[in-house]
Amino acid sequence: MTGEAAEAAFFIPSWLQESVVLARNLALIAIPFLIWGLTRAVEKRRATLDVVRNLDDQIVSHLERLFLYRRYEEGSAVGLSQIPENPYSKNPAQFLFDSVIVLNLYEAICTEIAEQSLDEELLYKSIRNSIIGAYEVVLTRYNAKVGTDQSAHYVNLVGVSRRWMVRADRHGQRGASRIPGP
Repeated sequence: MTGEAAEAAFFIPSWLQESVVLARNLALIAIPFLIWGLTRAVEKRRATLDVVRNLDDQIVSHLERLFLYRRYEEGSAVGLSQIPENPYSKNPAQFLFDSVIVLNLYEAICTEIAEQSLDEELLYKSIRNSIIGAYEVVLTRYNAKVGTDQSAHYVNLVGVSRRWMVRADRHGQRGASRIPGP
């Protein structure tokens, strides 16, 4: 086969050659954005899992005292024979401190959710009741102790909690966060 015959046997139309070049150039432009998007999604998930894993380390002691105090108040109100000791009897201001720590931590998480820095769906599935409870129980009791509505300081907590409460009620996923106030 001569050179002309070989070229004729492998003739590719110019429109097809241009299409292949265009597809290659588009791929070269799109690949960095695709890698960036995938990396961002992986980092978002990793950050979310870190929040969920480390949440207990940061907040357990505060939540334990708040829970014991709630049990103490409810037991005193109905006259139970076995009432736990008031964890704030020696330092009443510790109640406000514990409440603010819990509310600030959940406000920070809800701010990250609002900014879409964390995976909202993963957090909804893992700590939904904690966030709703922080809003319904801790913020309600804190407001009662302070005497004024402090919701303005926890805008993202209130917003995410209300949105999640509607969603949880719609799907029958509501936990036992509804606890009567003091």
